[in-house]
Amino acid sequence: MDKSAPNLEPTSHETPKLQLKPSQWVLLGFLLVLFLVGTLPGFFRGGWSWSDMPDIQALPQLQTIRREGLTVPGWETTSHDTIQVGARRWSLQSLKQNDTEVLLLLFPQNYYKDQPQVEWMDLQGLQSLRTDSHRTLQLTLDSPQPVTINARFFRAWNPRQTYALVQWYAWHNGGSPAPSHWFFADRQAQLRGDRAPWVAVSIMIPMEPLGDIETVATIAQSLGQDIQKELMTTIFQPE
Repeated sequence: MDKSAPNLEPTSHETPKLQLKPSQWVLLGFLLVLFLVGTLPGFFRGGWSWSDMPDIQALPQLQTIRREGLTVPGWETTSHDTIQVGARRWSLQSLKQNDTEVLLLLFPQNYYKDQPQVEWMDLQGLQSLRTDSHRTLQLTLDSPQPVTINARFFRAWNPRQTYALVQWYAWHNGGSPAPSHWFFADRQAQLRGDRAPWVAVSIMIPMEPLGDIETVATIAQSLGQDIQKELMTTIFQPE
């Protein structure tokens, strides 16, 4: 008995409908959001170029950080210098309060097109630091406006020294250790014809060899909040 040949002809002349999975709809919506936040600022300024970004009005204040460091209320700056870390030059300060001494490293935005990139890896490589005990540290401000930042908080060490590190990117109305969070903050600012200038912050608190970071969590949180507030009130406010 002969077998019937498979029917390769379409059974209907109707155009097949495009069926998207739920995950594909989510991805499509995300791409649409990226398109809108990237192009609407240019549209409202009369052009669609991604390169047509407003200038950074606070650039002069940002540049003073590398030259002079940052004054942190309640802390004495005992030394200040600039150091080369990879391809970037950071501001390095030694801060002292009573018997507590910490290192503060700041990398301010240099140019209006500069974007934060994961600068933290360069810092860890500088001293061949190993890390563990990673968690978030919540920095909360009530003024000059309510702000909550979930900074990186972890232990880092090499054979010579152990530190507790706090790291995040600060901008005028918030902050985050994730560059993607700055991206959306900057796009929102561009809708108003403005920008979200940023500063990379890294606090290094010396500890007992392989000590518990929870022993310095309170001072890390307090100092982080003071630094964020000082940046918001003195650096990110254009003259």
